[in-house]
Amino acid sequence: MFKTVRKGYDPAEVDQYISDLEKQLNEFKSKEEFINKAMVSAEMTASEIKNKAENESTTLLIRTKEEAAKIIENANKEAEKLMAKTENQIELIRHREASRLEDVKLFVNDRIEHLKRFGEDYSALAKKYFENPNNDEYNKILSNLGNINSLIDSFLAPKEDEADRKENL
Repeated sequence: MFKTVRKGYDPAEVDQYISDLEKQLNEFKSKEEFINKAMVSAEMTASEIKNKAENESTTLLIRTKEEAAKIIENANKEAEKLMAKTENQIELIRHREASRLEDVKLFVNDRIEHLKRFGEDYSALAKKYFENPNNDEYNKILSNLGNINSLIDSFLAPKEDEADRKENL
């Protein structure tokens, strides 16, 4: 590797070789320093990216929860509106039908009175011509009309039960 000169190696050549080695060593140190700086920079960047991702994730989760809460709140409001509207419609229908049933009840009561007058007249006539008149059919008609009135009354009466049912909802 080195030329042999008297009493050892050529000092200029050795010095040059040492100088070359020092240059290479300095280059390696420079590259090592650059690599270390790049690694530190990469670690810092990775840490910043991770922190930013965590912050964005947290923010997104908070926003999502807020939006979900708003959606649920709006859905509940809509459901309440729909329930109130439905209850109003049911009440209108019930009122309309109750009014019709009241009309039917008045008609049935009128027919009962009419039949009673007829029954009295029929009884008086039948007594003139028969010993024991048969009032079975007449009594069945009056009983059926009474049953109709009872059904109407049972439909119209449960308004108190309805209030209890609404409280239980």
